[in-house]
Amino acid sequence: KDSFYLGALGKLAATTITYPYITVKSRAHVASGEKEGMFNSFSRILREEGWAGLYGGIGPKVTQSVITAAFLFAFKDALYNATVKARRTIAKKA
Repeated sequence: KDSFYLGALGKLAATTITYPYITVKSRAHVASGEKEGMFNSFSRILREEGWAGLYGGIGPKVTQSVITAAFLFAFKDALYNATVKARRTIAKKA
């Protein structure tokens, strides 16, 4: 149960922090003409569009990422607990 929430919270924080970088990288990838550096692109987007330019479209990405991470961590935890329980059962029989 805790791993579900911790996985979701961790992914929420990670996505929120890294999303502006992903936005800048994606825009640079499809841009035509002269390429500008990462810092210059970041500054230009922030100046011209504000924070909304850097975080536009984050809703679906955060939803997908958080749900995936939450279930992944919960599944990993359940699998670990089942493995430990099975090993203890086998050890008692030996």
